[in-house]
Amino acid sequence: TYYIPNAFSPNGDGINDQLNVNFPPEMQIIDFEISVFDRWGNMLFQSADPQNAWNGQYRAQQLPTGVYVYSIEVEYIDDRKQDREVITGDVLLVR
Repeated sequence: TYYIPNAFSPNGDGINDQLNVNFPPEMQIIDFEISVFDRWGNMLFQSADPQNAWNGQYRAQQLPTGVYVYSIEVEYIDDRKQDREVITGDVLLVR
């Protein structure tokens, strides 16, 4: 299974500075898209590259501490089958 942290701290210390979606090495990603929104529904980040992590910024400005919502659409092949999932949740950005 995949791992999505529930908090991250983009403070430049090199530890937990980005929101990464971590897939196991045996999972082959066919299609991927992540979108991150603020509490008013404004899209702050979007990427189709699972290696492209969100750094807690919007338009090169650091966003404040708070809860942000994500939606991830992923199609993958694992050891059992090919499947497509929509994963939603929230993450705490800590400054």
